[in-house]
Amino acid sequence: MHGLGDVRFFDRLAPLYDLAMPPADGEALAAGLAHGARPIDRLLDVGGGSGRAAAALSGPDICVVDASREMLARARDRRGLSAAVGDAGRLPVRDASVDAITIVDAFHH
Repeated sequence: MHGLGDVRFFDRLAPLYDLAMPPADGEALAAGLAHGARPIDRLLDVGGGSGRAAAALSGPDICVVDASREMLARARDRRGLSAAVGDAGRLPVRDASVDAITIVDAFHH
């Protein structure tokens, strides 16, 4: 879960975040998701921030979840992504409403 200080930090960092982070490896993400037991129609990217990693994937309906509204504003600007405010402790989705979850560069938070 995020503290208010963490959220404020990422709100301030949002305009520069994608410039500071390396590109996501979409092939590696897709390869990992391919090991799932069922087809992926809806994917949740938890702690997905600006949508950097989610945007590297193609195919499923992807929703980025993050506690930072400023990071999510950038995710919404990316084609094909939806966004919702939340965190791993309080996911803003119904149980069993997604087929897969990714967490990239956020698990340590």
